[in-house]
Amino acid sequence: MSVARREASFDLATRTRDIRLDLPLTREAMSEYLGLTIETVSRQISQLGREGVIELDGKRKIVIPDLDRLGAETGDEAMAG
Repeated sequence: MSVARREASFDLATRTRDIRLDLPLTREAMSEYLGLTIETVSRQISQLGREGVIELDGKRKIVIPDLDRLGAETGDEAMAG
C-alpha cells in the first residue's frame, strides 16, 4: 500500500485511472520483511489478482484499477473512501 500511496500522490487523477507500478521487492524479499513464508505472500497476491483488486503483469508489475478498493481490502483506512 505504501508504494501505491506514493504513486497516487504524484497524480491527483489516480482515482479515475489505473495505477501501474513495478514492485520494488521480490516476493521472497516481501516474505522476509513481513515475517511470512513466500507461499503465503504468493497466495495473497494471487488472491488479490483473482478477485480483481489488482491485475498481475508478470512477477514484479501490478496494475491497481481501483485504489479505494485496494485500501478497503488491505484494511488501510487512509486509502479507502
